[in-house]
Amino acid sequence: MLMVLWSIAGGVIVEAHAPQDYNWNGYKRLFQMVRELKLKLQVVLSFHECGGNIGDDVCIPLPQWVAEIGRSNPDIFFTDREGRRNPECLSWGIDKERVLRGRTAVEVYFDYMRSFRVEFDEFFEDGIISIIEVGLGPCGELRYPSNPVKHGWRYPGVGEFQCYDQYLLKNLRKAAEARGHSFWARGPDNAGSYNSQPHETGFFCDGGDYDGYYGRFFLNWYSKVLVDHGDRVLMLAKLAFEGTCIAVKLSGIYWWYKTASHAAELTAGFYNPCNRDGYAAIMAMLKKHGAALNFMCAECGLLDQHVDFPGALADPEGLAWQVLNAAWDVCIPVASENALPCHDREGYNNISERAKPLNDPDGGISVVLLTLDSARFYWKDTISWNLNGVVCRFHCNLICCVQVGLLRCSGKGSPLKASSIGSVADNMRGVGLLLIRTCQGHMIKRCLLRAHREGAPVILEHSFAEGTAECPVAEARPCSHVVMPHGGMPIVKSWLPGSRFGYVPWTQLQVSNAGAYLEIGPSIL
Repeated sequence: MLMVLWSIAGGVIVEAHAPQDYNWNGYKRLFQMVRELKLKLQVVLSFHECGGNIGDDVCIPLPQWVAEIGRSNPDIFFTDREGRRNPECLSWGIDKERVLRGRTAVEVYFDYMRSFRVEFDEFFEDGIISIIEVGLGPCGELRYPSNPVKHGWRYPGVGEFQCYDQYLLKNLRKAAEARGHSFWARGPDNAGSYNSQPHETGFFCDGGDYDGYYGRFFLNWYSKVLVDHGDRVLMLAKLAFEGTCIAVKLSGIYWWYKTASHAAELTAGFYNPCNRDGYAAIMAMLKKHGAALNFMCAECGLLDQHVDFPGALADPEGLAWQVLNAAWDVCIPVASENALPCHDREGYNNISERAKPLNDPDGGISVVLLTLDSARFYWKDTISWNLNGVVCRFHCNLICCVQVGLLRCSGKGSPLKASSIGSVADNMRGVGLLLIRTCQGHMIKRCLLRAHREGAPVILEHSFAEGTAECPVAEARPCSHVVMPHGGMPIVKSWLPGSRFGYVPWTQLQVSNAGAYLEIGPSIL
């Protein structure tokens, strides 16, 4: 899975400085390497800022020309009740407003998608690009940016409604006038702040205004804007990528799920109180366009972070089953991706059960396992039974990311060692791609040899400063005798200090007998 950001990713400028001035050269070279490895690509077309949320270590803003428009017209961004703008993505209020140098937001998205489809036509025709995931909001997810860390939100706050830019307020005013109550053209004034709890507000508390006449009107309108945005963008995505599977990412807002109002879901745009199914309309919209669902939160059970906040009345399992049942009821293909680190048997079982339940004749379309760090894998048998369970369930598209000798373990046990790679690779053989991360030069040869011995296709990622004693070029070249499965070559991803965003520019592509040294962006998965 590869994220293609709207502006800059891995040193590649796509549409950073001028509208419709696209530069796909870096991605062409990457896609060709993927083809040579006989792998397939799931591409995420993202129209949001990368960074600024929990766990993010990079910051890649929207294109410069969009930021320039935003400085003179900040209402193109989502806005909260206090007037704080969120430049993470464009407001859905400008979907049909020609404020982007003569184009609407939807036209801008379509031009970008159409350019990508034309530029990489051969990869679509050859089936190398198998899935296009279309970004529909913050973090690429279909939701409002109701819980931005940059504005002070912390779990388990209810978040805030994001409908106070002039374009969404104009839309709300029209809806209120059509309803015959023009005085309803406002957001709730008693919904608290980002870190409020439901019982502290007059809107979300039991018996609160959310379930009154005005509250129902507002929440119906607020959630309809979300569905309409997805409908518009997917209609054009279906046109641009005819014949290719399209997917949409949906986040799991599971805190306060056991309350009557489901406050955190309401501010995110999911009108899902205890007396209403807030996901049926979304699934119907996805079904209309033949889109698949990629559900985040697939790994969640009653994990440590939820136990730490028992007062949050969270129910990730209950939410997951409601969302997935809504998808299954209309026969939507379901993919899974973990939003949090996965450390144990329960997490892996949850992922596999969400995407491919037992006795399901259809099953999921893919699974992506993210954030598998060595500090959490305390002994190699843990990896073996974790991946065995997932692999045996799917025998389909699986990507596994592990880090080798990168972190020191502050708790029990020890970090993952190169000797454990054999156990992981054995599970991945014939099923998916193994990404190995290491910052220790002596690990490179051992990892490649062990992965090759088990017949697993592998991407080896390292982080060294060029010219140091552990320079990856010097270490990897002795591995030139390693022959990759399917006739491919190992890809070694590197980033050097001092380059933009800390990554190697595409112009510094190096090729040796051991493979290519290449940076493929801030998010390889």
